[in-house]
Amino acid sequence: MAGYVNFFTAASCDAASPTLCYANSMMSLFKGIFDRAFANMTPEDRAPKFPDMADVVRDGVLASGLTKGREGDVRFYIAARKAGKLVGGRCRTFGEPLSTEAKREMGLPTRLTLTYEFVETLGDAARADPVAAAWRIAVPVDRHLQNTDCLRKLASMDGMKAQFLASNMAAGPCRRAAELDDEIFEPHSAPIPPFENCSHPDQCSCSFRARFEIE
Repeated sequence: MAGYVNFFTAASCDAASPTLCYANSMMSLFKGIFDRAFANMTPEDRAPKFPDMADVVRDGVLASGLTKGREGDVRFYIAARKAGKLVGGRCRTFGEPLSTEAKREMGLPTRLTLTYEFVETLGDAARADPVAAAWRIAVPVDRHLQNTDCLRKLASMDGMKAQFLASNMAAGPCRRAAELDDEIFEPHSAPIPPFENCSHPDQCSCSFRARFEIE
């Protein structure tokens, strides 16, 4: 019986199944390409990808609708995060403090600690209650970053999974968080709260707990 030549491996195949032989050859070819590419990757390249801090801050700040939406506004909150000033809405104290006279001229509460840089990021409506604005902008972003850091650490440990824990704050969990409560995920594929349609992202305390499973 005549033979069918596999041009990728130079091996002879059964002439009765040249299509299967060709398919196997292609699979072997692409597997070789993938294996070589994977071998040349650094450990950092192979690691699961998580959202970048600056991207999380940018998305959260713009989604709040409380700032003027300028790139400079985003840079302020990125700097505040790096300085540890997002927790608890402390971003309002990050920068050059406004004097009592300056706050009075801007129509702001004079007893509050507010900085020029923070106030400059706020839209007109948000200036009516700068404390609430600081909280509503910063808390969801900080919570998202905390959960991202947690998942990144779990992903670096073999066999570790992430168990979702819904918020236990006074407002309770949002609908999606309640549905996911106690669900177990691979760290790199876990949904990261606060979620897009959360009714109270500034009160989110959803988190993850490490879960080790032996298969």
